[in-house]
Amino acid sequence: MADILTWNLEELGNLATRKYGLAASTRLAVYLESVTKKINIAAYHSLESRELLKVLFEHISEDQSYVYGFELMFGIMTANIDEETRDKSAQFHNNSWKAEAHVVACAYSIHAIIDIMAQVINCALDLKIVVNDVTINKVRKNVAEYHDLFNKLDELLDYDEYKYLLSFVNNQKHIFFVPVKYTFKMQIEEGEKAHGLKIPSFEYRGEPYPEKWSDDFVTTEFVKLKDKIIEIGIEVNNILKAELG
Repeated sequence: MADILTWNLEELGNLATRKYGLAASTRLAVYLESVTKKINIAAYHSLESRELLKVLFEHISEDQSYVYGFELMFGIMTANIDEETRDKSAQFHNNSWKAEAHVVACAYSIHAIIDIMAQVINCALDLKIVVNDVTINKVRKNVAEYHDLFNKLDELLDYDEYKYLLSFVNNQKHIFFVPVKYTFKMQIEEGEKAHGLKIPSFEYRGEPYPEKWSDDFVTTEFVKLKDKIIEIGIEVNNILKAELG
């Protein structure tokens, strides 16, 4: 797993100063700080989306959590229920929608990291794409001479996790809200997750996307995408180092 610290941002700033001057490296510093902040914001939303519900189950054993979850889900609608369970059920529903909001915010933040990374590359390699026209696809088309960087961008754009993220966010922004709801799986295979927040299947531009547990989306998939972004950043450093000798 790549950490943002493995990408030497200070070195990239110094390289940009040497190649283009202080004004250009100052602009680049704004983009680099934005990437770092967006990674941290995405990580915050990822953690919050999980902790909000985890806290309700921390005193319950794994084999009892399924039944307890059912009680929390439907307890608020049950007439014959004690006040403590009703209060916990109300907290469950309140925390569930908050967790849903954090999942969506996490997705938006990851998407923004990739958008801002395109600005980093445009500025660091002086591609001369107008700032408001910069996209990761346009950047890719303009770096064909840098084969390793081109290939890494190609890998990102062809990555299933990236396609899912892009479709999920664009669907949320422009078409309809894809809900993230607490779900119970009725038929469970050995070692399979039984309940939790789940993103349902959806379709974007005729392409179907399968349902998935939100925990997988905001942890495993976030880390995979972050690693690819950092690898791209490291390659930008390598290009400037090679050019400057």
